[in-house]
Amino acid sequence: MKFPTIVAIADWQWPPSLSLEQASSEQTAMYKASLVNGQTLADLTGGMGIDTLYLSRKFAKTFYIEQNAELCRLAQHNFSLLKDRDITVVCSSAEDFLLTSDFGQQSDPTNSPTPLAGRGQGAGQLPTVFDCLYLDPARRKEGQKVVSLTDCSPDLTLLYPILQKRTKQLLVKLSPMLDISLALRQLPHTKQIHIVSTSGEVKELLLLIDFTQPLTDNPELIISELLPHSDAYPHSDAYPHSDEGQNLFNNPHSDEGQNLFNNPHSDEGQNLKTLRLKLKDEQNSTANTHSSLLNPNYSFIYLYEPHPALMKAGLFKWISEHYGLEKLDRNTHLYVSDKLNTDFFGHIYKIERTTTKKQVKGLQCAVLSRNYPIGAEQIRREWQLKEPLSDNKTYLICTKQDNQKKVFLAEKLQ
Repeated sequence: MKFPTIVAIADWQWPPSLSLEQASSEQTAMYKASLVNGQTLADLTGGMGIDTLYLSRKFAKTFYIEQNAELCRLAQHNFSLLKDRDITVVCSSAEDFLLTSDFGQQSDPTNSPTPLAGRGQGAGQLPTVFDCLYLDPARRKEGQKVVSLTDCSPDLTLLYPILQKRTKQLLVKLSPMLDISLALRQLPHTKQIHIVSTSGEVKELLLLIDFTQPLTDNPELIISELLPHSDAYPHSDAYPHSDEGQNLFNNPHSDEGQNLFNNPHSDEGQNLKTLRLKLKDEQNSTANTHSSLLNPNYSFIYLYEPHPALMKAGLFKWISEHYGLEKLDRNTHLYVSDKLNTDFFGHIYKIERTTTKKQVKGLQCAVLSRNYPIGAEQIRREWQLKEPLSDNKTYLICTKQDNQKKVFLAEKLQ
């Protein structure tokens, strides 16, 4: 479920379906909240407000910025349902909010950001420099999904100079399809790159930009798989619906009422698997993955399919060196070994034998196609394979070795 805690809150008002689709899940919002902290934060692309809610736990004062008046109204209502939420709603575009010449003395109220709700600071007390700004640019243009920074709204490449003046740190959520090297050239103060996935699929590309630190050409690369956790989200009946508001983050499983999500990396808060390395670790790897032929005398038993996040990071040589594996073929991102390495970040298969189309006709199995002339669904139809059961571990792996078509019958180990 994308919003397991929110659905438990009485009187919560939901935005249109497009905003629901574009909103971060609570799980990924919780992850983002683990990356930053300070006194002041502004979410410049508020939307449904899920990221705002989780990020606000790490800051004394939070501003929700959104140019859509209806989303601002919903946010104002929803934030009022929660205890201990010092969030001010400001109806404004990110550009107008940032370009207001003097937050302390606004000379023309008709052209200034409009605060709608919040406790504590008012519009005349907006900080000139924030501890952190968060941006999730809209990735739709004329109804079509877009990827590049210049096609998104707001355009980060145009806002970058003013962002440097308005914040110490900048956290940006980008399309998982965006080329990382291009993003780093356009956003040169990047300190950390986070590739975040759930259920084996890359969901978010996050850049943490630090304007207080010297420029670096070798930022940290952090790959995180967010895993299911039965206790990560409280049950809906655990929340009292009192007139005094609701504490979204109270932990009903704790006798002391501790904050379940205050420390997103705690065992209670979030279950994840993480790899931390440097961007240039791939460049500095000495593994030879460019040879077109695997040593003919090398007898392998195990085949490894890297996690999509490793592929997104382009860690082809690093995988081979770090895990002690051989690449099956120059153009096939599959790896093999004669000894099992259970630390591998991805799927592992134990090869039973090589096989042919004729030998596996009618077999009940899953299909993996990598660098093969036809895809998995076409293989299933043409080879008359039966659909696998939910607990299936039998796989037909169609690929290439030594630039020749190869089919393996294998058992999935993890």
